[in-house]
Amino acid sequence: MALKALILGGARSGFAAAKLACAKGYEVILMDESKLEHVPFTHPSLSIIDQGFDETILNHDFDVIIKNPGIPYTHPFIQKCAVKQHLYNEIEFASFFVPHYTIAAITGTNGKTTTTEALGHIFKTCLPYGIAAGNNGLPLSTVVLEHPHEPMFVACEIAAFQLLDTHTFKPKVATILNLTPDHLDVFDSEDTYYQAKWRIASNLNEHETFILNLDDENVVKTLPSHLKCKVLTISLTKDADIMVMGNKVIMNGRVIFNKEEVQLEGDHNLFNIMMAAAMAIVVGVEPMKLSKAIQSFKGVAHRIEYVNTIKGVKVFNDSKATNVEATIIALKAFKQPIHLLAGGYDKHLPFDLLLEYKDKIKSLVVFGQTKHHLKALFEDAIVVDTMQEALHQSLALAQAGETIVLSPACASYDQFKNFEDRGDQFKDMVNTLAQP
Repeated sequence: MALKALILGGARSGFAAAKLACAKGYEVILMDESKLEHVPFTHPSLSIIDQGFDETILNHDFDVIIKNPGIPYTHPFIQKCAVKQHLYNEIEFASFFVPHYTIAAITGTNGKTTTTEALGHIFKTCLPYGIAAGNNGLPLSTVVLEHPHEPMFVACEIAAFQLLDTHTFKPKVATILNLTPDHLDVFDSEDTYYQAKWRIASNLNEHETFILNLDDENVVKTLPSHLKCKVLTISLTKDADIMVMGNKVIMNGRVIFNKEEVQLEGDHNLFNIMMAAAMAIVVGVEPMKLSKAIQSFKGVAHRIEYVNTIKGVKVFNDSKATNVEATIIALKAFKQPIHLLAGGYDKHLPFDLLLEYKDKIKSLVVFGQTKHHLKALFEDAIVVDTMQEALHQSLALAQAGETIVLSPACASYDQFKNFEDRGDQFKDMVNTLAQP
């Protein structure tokens, strides 16, 4: 009798898990609350039920139920599924089939994608089989389908929503980059959110390694007492196993690269590259091979990404800044004051921390669902409805030699599909305006 899989939620990861499950011999039912306008593949073992969750499906027994991380646990149907059996996420499901993979798992509130892409770039540059996957946009299920037998080294970004659905996931090396309040529209407290993040280390033992960021107060404060794995420490400013000494980064007393080899702006990016390099060394990359990979890494889309220059004004896309702390990182990365575009979907998070960086903001144009929240804090803020209006207002204010940054401090779901859609639309607007 065939194994049976129920997949809740389509989107990229849901369909990737469905395709992998079909290839592995499962009978698959994929359900989505929305109407699925585009189904990327068909298979004799795949059935699709859209426009709502059919509760009668729970009368059937499934070997695995895989939940899309975008569906909250508070959803009544999800709660009924959780009573029936464990829910899994796409990453853990994919990992079942590739015990020969070496997985380096990265979570945290900010910096996940940059660190994951940097580590993936190091793997690709230094090893025969390397890739970045996970919450960064490439489902691990897709990698497993395309590389079922190769001994892949995978830099895997994993979000808090996904970690809630991990039970046996055990990477070779893992880290939590940082912890600040986020997603409080879904998690009932900061503590619950932080506990979800720490699940990345819950299955590690003496054969695995966790890299501990000594610079992040919340990471250090919430460090579990029961970790059974090896722990390496990392810091930009303190004595640690991985640390900065002058213009060099050292690991266990050995120089692994020079600071000037990092092509990205800001101390936060130096830290991200330090973390990626350390994780690579832990899983076997030779330190002497790192310099070439680090020097050729140019960063990721939507994270303080240079777009174009319009009448002498440089414009940057930081659409991935979906919380206040991410926007603060962008403000700190620039030496000169900036013209900031902010606002979006309301995750019920305070914006007060931005006030500490008021001197870095020459003008603030706010848009989207949270525009009036931001206006209440910044009385000089200009309120508009859309990102396009915000860009035009900012261009009218900025002078040659100055900088405009889209760094919303908010999620994108009020007006866009996701932060990538928001960033892509912003880049299209800027590049169109930059044309002679």
